Amino acid sequence: MTKSSGIIVRGIAALSYLVMVIMNALANILPLYGITTGEVSDAYFNLFAPAGLTFAIWGVIYALLAGLVIMSFRINEHEASLRRVLWAFSVSSWANTLWVIFWHQQAIVITFGLILVVFGSLWVAVLTLSRLSLSPKAIKWIVVPLQVYVAWITVAVIANTTTALVSLGFNGWGIDPAWWTMAVMVVGALVAVLSAKTLRSTAILAVFTWAYFGILLKHVSVNPGFNYGYPGVIVTASAALAAFVFAWLGLYQQRLNALNSR
Repeated sequence: MTKSSGIIVRGIAALSYLVMVIMNALANILPLYGITTGEVSDAYFNLFAPAGLTFAIWGVIYALLAGLVIMSFRINEHEASLRRVLWAFSVSSWANTLWVIFWHQQAIVITFGLILVVFGSLWVAVLTLSRLSLSPKAIKWIVVPLQVYVAWITVAVIANTTTALVSLGFNGWGIDPAWWTMAVMVVGALVAVLSAKTLRSTAILAVFTWAYFGILLKHVSVNPGFNYGYPGVIVTASAALAAFVFAWLGLYQQRLNALNSR
């Protein structure tokens, strides 16, 4: 490929990022269709939903992705693979933009399909990068932002799945919602630990720790919150947080061993 085609790919990634951020901002400033993103979420009873302050992580994600977009113009290693990564990122950004529009229309089933597109495209990008030997600069500006983003989107897929089932009137075959939530949280925690171990990523663990802390906070809060009404969920969230700490210590030990063996 020519150098100009590389610039085009980077330009498309930058444009998709800007449209995504602007749409997400306007969705709550206007708000879009007269309802905020959080109000749509609150309309569907969901024990997996975290406390409101947890969503402040989007500010961190957007800042990291801004760095990714800017630095992509200055990083040229593994050019062919980097372009594939940027294409995947662009797809995720356009799908994210559409997700916001349909979410505010409360077309929940459509948003479930779109969040899967975001999820799939981001994992394509992350796994592509995991097979490369990258410089510290590329790891800092490309790998880490995408790992943080994909970890949060993985959490969002779980939440979106639950919301979609609620919107369809699924009653869990009569099983208590708390048990479903506990089961989903265990699966999510396993995904977090295995992904972090495979990719040797503390960033993924950090995001899941924040998400599960948000869930725990919502369940122990009085208003708005569940006021200790679901002790099983509280215990599960606490156990998951402990597992994340142990997984982080394991990764830290691996890095120490690798340094000592040099």
